[in-house]
Amino acid sequence: MTDYRYEYGKRWNAKLPRNSIKFLVHRIHCDTPDVKVQEDIRLRCVTSNISTNMHKACMKYALCVHNEQRNLYHDILRGRI
Repeated sequence: MTDYRYEYGKRWNAKLPRNSIKFLVHRIHCDTPDVKVQEDIRLRCVTSNISTNMHKACMKYALCVHNEQRNLYHDILRGRI
């Protein structure tokens, strides 16, 4: 039985290195294109020997974190925060 964690309104495998992905994505500028973020995370997955069936989930999670950062940045620029 697989253990799951819920975040960003989705269910994620507990084996997903969420904290590592968050750390890496937070170091990328929020206006970086999604394709570049996905490529960076995919390369990290390959070099970290993460199983290939987890690569897609890592990239999806990275985009969720990146979009959250982008929304926060735009809210600050618009004076909402």
